[in-house]
Amino acid sequence: MSGSAMHRRGPRAIVALVLASVLFGARADLWRRVAESHVQFARALAADGVRLNSEFLDWVDKIVGYDCTMSAPKAGDLDADQSGRIALYVDLFCKPWTKAWDKAIGACDRERPPDWCGDDQVVMERMGLESYLATLTSSLGGSDDATLRYNIMRIIVGTATPHTITEFPRGRVDEWMARAAAEFLRTAAPDDAIEIARLLKDTWVGLGPAVAREFSAYAQKSPALTDGQRRTLSDLIARRYKDP
Repeated sequence: MSGSAMHRRGPRAIVALVLASVLFGARADLWRRVAESHVQFARALAADGVRLNSEFLDWVDKIVGYDCTMSAPKAGDLDADQSGRIALYVDLFCKPWTKAWDKAIGACDRERPPDWCGDDQVVMERMGLESYLATLTSSLGGSDDATLRYNIMRIIVGTATPHTITEFPRGRVDEWMARAAAEFLRTAAPDDAIEIARLLKDTWVGLGPAVAREFSAYAQKSPALTDGQRRTLSDLIARRYKDP
């Protein structure tokens, strides 16, 4: 920045810009740490050979509430392995996300929320989704373990389901998901690729243009696909969005 430009902005404006930069970096760091905790959770499950599939998630939902507390009667029915997995979910997945969410935009749930809650751009920046997804996608590229890669991809897909994702431009989220899909599909088994495509199709984001390109390339180039699997994947790509 030239001296004249700095002079025109004035010292208060310069301070405001510096503070904004610092705050943005702090938010990015907050959501990066959440993503790293979620990767730890995915890795711990993978080490036990546990896939973060719909059956596992449905089971967790019956035991752990939105406030990350366990249902006491159901908790008593768990064996040692199950109790350990629930504890991992609470400590490494649920609590980090909930605490970060409350810190970032929890004020918007108050009776008298701050003015910035009505500014979509500010809300998007505070949510830090791009930093979160970038960290998860980077972790995908750092592992060749099929179960771990599947678990991380399921977490990424899960971010496309909450209502809050609609605060972001669809095209922007499509690009984020496409980066993750490209890395995941690099080594994905056909059945896993089809499952992820089906799950994405049923989210608000759907199989947008960027994501669809990645799955189309996989359908065309992967030698592991049978003719039936290729047809199934091609049909999902053609339909792209959740059935009405």
